[in-house]
Amino acid sequence: MNKAVFFSILWAVAGLPVMAQRQADHQQPYRLAAYLQQFYDFSALPVYAGNTYAAQVSTYDRTGMNNDGFNGTYSFVRRNPDSSLVIFEQQGPGVINRIWTPTPTEDTLDFFIDDSARAAFSIRYIDLFTGKVFPFVAPLCANQLGGYYCYLPIPFGKFCKIVLRGKITRFHQVGYHLYPASTKVKSFSFQLDAEEKKALEQLRNTWSQEKLTARNLYTSSPITEIKKKHQPYTRNNHYNIPGQ
Repeated sequence: MNKAVFFSILWAVAGLPVMAQRQADHQQPYRLAAYLQQFYDFSALPVYAGNTYAAQVSTYDRTGMNNDGFNGTYSFVRRNPDSSLVIFEQQGPGVINRIWTPTPTEDTLDFFIDDSARAAFSIRYIDLFTGKVFPFVAPLCANQLGGYYCYLPIPFGKFCKIVLRGKITRFHQVGYHLYPASTKVKSFSFQLDAEEKKALEQLRNTWSQEKLTARNLYTSSPITEIKKKHQPYTRNNHYNIPGQ
């Protein structure tokens, strides 16, 4: 599958605040398996989820100049007493749906999910994108011209904070959605359950196909294929201009 095509569709899926309507109708908690389904079943893509706040934390020069991350001056929310850097912090419920950077490091990232005192998991910054640490694997997590990207959804029910165990970081973007306080969310666990593993495997199988068609991306609702015989181009039958 062409990486550029996949990357463009990742933007479309992750950039929209959508979730399968059947999930909301039955008051089921938002869960990783359902988020992953959106990447291989596009039938839910047009479904708009109301009361969803979509935003992004990014590095940019607060003075309006060009120091967007070159010196790391504006590349963190705050510095902790031990010199580690908080690069993301939000109250939930919500989900991180995109992490991008051109400048990952060997430093450790601690993800605090629903617990501000104890990290839910830790991972080297670079390993968000290398595919060496499951479930941060291709095609959701990789790199190409333009930077390193991670589209593995990280849901959280009450709170999420990312702390970088280093003294400097440079460019990054962290995209996220927030939901009303009453929304039920199954928080991310580094150890995927059977349903989540199955969804991730289906996603990988779908996007590894050499030829990807609409039929491959609408798994829960049938589509009708219409074939039309090609009509050779002429000026008259193309434009249908009277008198010509």
